[in-house]
Amino acid sequence: MNSERFSHIAHSGMSYHNPLSPTKIHRFIDLLNLNETSRVTEIGSGPGELLCQIAQRYKTKSILGIDPSEMSNEIAQSRIKERGLNGRITLIKKKIEDYSIEESSQDCVIAIGASHALGDYRGVLAAARAWLKPGGLLLVGEGYWKQSPPEGYLEFLGCPQEAYESFAGTIKLAEELGWHELYSSVTNQEEWDEYEGRYLYNIEEHVHQHPDDAEAESYVAKIRRWRRAYLTWGRETLGFSLHLFRNGKAGA
Repeated sequence: MNSERFSHIAHSGMSYHNPLSPTKIHRFIDLLNLNETSRVTEIGSGPGELLCQIAQRYKTKSILGIDPSEMSNEIAQSRIKERGLNGRITLIKKKIEDYSIEESSQDCVIAIGASHALGDYRGVLAAARAWLKPGGLLLVGEGYWKQSPPEGYLEFLGCPQEAYESFAGTIKLAEELGWHELYSSVTNQEEWDEYEGRYLYNIEEHVHQHPDDAEAESYVAKIRRWRRAYLTWGRETLGFSLHLFRNGKAGA
């Protein structure tokens, strides 16, 4: 199965590929307090909506998005062009391990639902700390356990319990590694259900409209397994949080 294409279809019509509402995300954008000379880099920039919103909110001229997905980069480039933001946002179609970011060069690093690109949440915290200037900002979105995950759910996800912390544990780990929390928010149940509902609908509708799609059968099987897992375990167990941290290294 082409996982990139599956994700592209499943997220059709969504401005952001995560369960947080645009209202909450825009609240964080307002707190970034960037200026014209600020340097901003997003890891896993996807369809580019967040970078476009930042460019429209601030006069920042150095905005970089790094994402290996061809489909996502095409959408992002189209949004940048439509909003007249060419020259202010640069897209790099690479995996982060294939791109070098200068140490202590960034004013803001963003990684929302992109921990896998840097190994895990600890990897994000370590990498961003190296890339940011003293006092720089990290906007990070991460899953967290709302309760102890059942063994069946861990087996379904293919991850150990240590893959996520609790909400409080997510913040505590960052603080232990030298970050200062500035602001945090979580997805509420309505936002989760809306996201998961759209995710389901987009695949089911695509298969209904394109029954001859060579991957239709595998798409249906995957989305229905995912839906059962969400209703059985995920809805009560897994949360999603967004955090704004300040780099607390010397001089911050």
